Amino acid sequence: MISTCLALAALLTAAPVQDAPERGPDTAEAGSIPVLGVLQLDAPTTGRSILRGTLPLPPGSYLPGVDSPYPLVLRMPNGSLVLPQVDVVARYAATSDGASVVRLLAPVEFGEESVPGDILRVQVLPGAAFDTEALLPGVPPVFGGASVLDEIQLTPKIEELILRANSLVGMVVDPFKNLYTGTLIGLGSDFGAIGAFELLDHGHVAIESKRYLTMTLSPNSANNEGEPLPHHFGVHVYTRAYAGFDFLTLDLRYSNGASDLDPNSTLDDALGDVYFRELNLVTPAGWKILSAYQDQTFGERVVLPSGLGVTPLASNPDNGKFHVLPLNGQLHRRLALVPDNDPQAEAEARAHLALEGYGIALGGGGPEAPQFSWTSELTPAFFPQLGRLPHLDHLGLDFVRDKVATKSAELLTNLANGTAAFPPLVSGAVGWAHPFGQKYGGITGGGGINLYDAISEVYAGSAAGLQYFQVLHRMKSDRQRNVIYNFNGQPPTVDERLVQGPNGPYFPGFFYMQPLPSHDPFNYDKASTLQVDYVLNNGLADAGALELPDFQAIDLQHLIRYTRAPKTLAWLTGDALSVDDVLAQSALVKLSYHKYPGTIGGSVQTTGMLDDINFTNAQPGKGFTYNRGDGWGLDTMASAYALGTPAWRTENREWFDDVVEIVRRGQATCSGFIQAQYGSKLLDGKYRGRQTYEGAIIDHALMGVMCSVYKNTGAPESDTLKDVLRKSLYALVDPFTWDEVRNAPHEQVAVGPLDETLPIYCSGPPADGLSLNSWDLYQSWSSFAYGFELTGDAVFLSRAEQMIGSTDLLGQLELGYLNNLENRAALMSLLQDM
Repeated sequence: MISTCLALAALLTAAPVQDAPERGPDTAEAGSIPVLGVLQLDAPTTGRSILRGTLPLPPGSYLPGVDSPYPLVLRMPNGSLVLPQVDVVARYAATSDGASVVRLLAPVEFGEESVPGDILRVQVLPGAAFDTEALLPGVPPVFGGASVLDEIQLTPKIEELILRANSLVGMVVDPFKNLYTGTLIGLGSDFGAIGAFELLDHGHVAIESKRYLTMTLSPNSANNEGEPLPHHFGVHVYTRAYAGFDFLTLDLRYSNGASDLDPNSTLDDALGDVYFRELNLVTPAGWKILSAYQDQTFGERVVLPSGLGVTPLASNPDNGKFHVLPLNGQLHRRLALVPDNDPQAEAEARAHLALEGYGIALGGGGPEAPQFSWTSELTPAFFPQLGRLPHLDHLGLDFVRDKVATKSAELLTNLANGTAAFPPLVSGAVGWAHPFGQKYGGITGGGGINLYDAISEVYAGSAAGLQYFQVLHRMKSDRQRNVIYNFNGQPPTVDERLVQGPNGPYFPGFFYMQPLPSHDPFNYDKASTLQVDYVLNNGLADAGALELPDFQAIDLQHLIRYTRAPKTLAWLTGDALSVDDVLAQSALVKLSYHKYPGTIGGSVQTTGMLDDINFTNAQPGKGFTYNRGDGWGLDTMASAYALGTPAWRTENREWFDDVVEIVRRGQATCSGFIQAQYGSKLLDGKYRGRQTYEGAIIDHALMGVMCSVYKNTGAPESDTLKDVLRKSLYALVDPFTWDEVRNAPHEQVAVGPLDETLPIYCSGPPADGLSLNSWDLYQSWSSFAYGFELTGDAVFLSRAEQMIGSTDLLGQLELGYLNNLENRAALMSLLQDM
């Protein structure tokens, strides 16, 4: 009956082997070896594919770099065994607990008995029960080659492609007809040299790399109609090659957020809005580009007399005007390179881009047949809260798969046609972009404000659900114009910008997910406007270019509306682009909330960490201004910590320690409220108060920090956070907050008087210190589960029964079908375990 990070689970290495056969590649008789997990997938349309999927693991079961690189074996539906490549996706807080989530990659053939439309299940078995070296496809078990390419058997076509000097070139033209280019793929002989670029994962199945480049003025540019920009877009390129397959996949992120960090170079100078006519990819002779998703501006390849191909990612507007990538904007594309006149390679690449071969870790099992899955109490590991997702057996697989498929198909169709739909997809295509949601970045309402996500998609176990989140991620990114990158492609940090002043270091600017006006440390206000003025003054901006800047980045108060998609893709697929998008947003959170003044004179940003440090030092134990924005920022940082490298964790651990101390010192001593802030709409501005739904978001974020930053580390912050959370969660069910008539917590509660020096309210709020006609019936459901698990006090379940109006709490939750499932997830999974 445990669904959060409080769970204890058996170790993979300790899984019992019953009547173990002699070790060997083909001796896994049914029932002789425990099934650790099952990956469910749709039967692919091609005879072979790359099986992909992520699997949650119990603490201590896999220590990367210590344990065997082959901890798992796959048993196919026909009984054959396959050795997967295992890559780390997320880690537990304690190094000794190892990986919490791994990604499995394996080339597989399902045979003629597999018919598209069938549901297939692949078993995951412990590698310790097999002679895994015998399952390797002719690759030495210990890699000692000079190049990572020695580890993998790539086809001659792919190896030649990636070793070529210029395999894929990006090309863009500005309004003055200046040409800018950048080599996206093609490092020559350096490709296989570790350190030549960032190698993400590599093994006997796949090699995945990332590089960043800045598009620069081409020597072939005519440059005869106006001054060029100091540089053009930055581009992140994520490339994957698979053993035995003749296609290369790549995910691209174009960005317009140069950070102006290097004073000795113009390659990272700040740019304003950047106008361009057409964004093209140049492929070598005999190769073409495929796109995972069709849209209105992905164009047909034109083959030049030289044999080179030119494919528009963002084709020229019909009226000959210009597109725009707004300042700090980004553009995502998921693509593949395939050889011409190779139907098999093209079919396999298209199936791969359509996410065929993706398996979802199914639930089920128990003491007799333990299974590691997103719905198993043995492996709660979803999101930084290390949650266990509820199963939907009460709805049935067919019902859920149909709902997931319909939702996904609708979104993909609207992207392909450039059309709008019912809210929240209120816009059609806007030039190259198709932004998701209202133009205002802080639109009110609970839509997309989800504590957990992808519950239906996980239960459905189909590629359609993953496609939905990929497209949602892309469409949200089209409008999330707040990204900033240094010249090396890394997000900026606070430390690299610090300036030493007479009173200590300070951060030269104010920042709230974006630079604040007149306090910009990135010099965007100094960017040349020559090309922008030319386009706008001559009416050369396309209609989409005029409208796109009106779509604001989703703000910090609602940041989960953006991060929900990359978080989901990170945990369910290990997608590197998504992981980096979480890390990029976490960098902005830290730039917004740090402990340094913003000027040489010591000015303090009122939304920053230093202001909270100063207030909680001066007025401890009275609550402080900590709201949903802080909660979603903290959740983003905790997600980054779970997904981040050990080096990233080391660099950012102190930030979490500071947050824990602020919350401990600031929490109201008698009521347990953390939030206590002024607002004209909060109790009519009469008191410093707390909003219950914001409290639920903060508690959820703190659970993520406790689980993914401190669990089992021995750090005192772990016990501190547990104590803070217990007090905060009791505040939800205390008569101070609870309305015994409405059987729900009041939405707004007075914590103390406006005069912060006066005592806070301990015996209850004033008569007019409650929202009499507003209760939280939406966000707080998982808090009941957290409270019960942290305290064992049945009052939390009793309050949940009161709120739902029945002692059959689980039955009533299940009768809600898919309604608000994402915010009820922790409570449902807890009850299902009980």
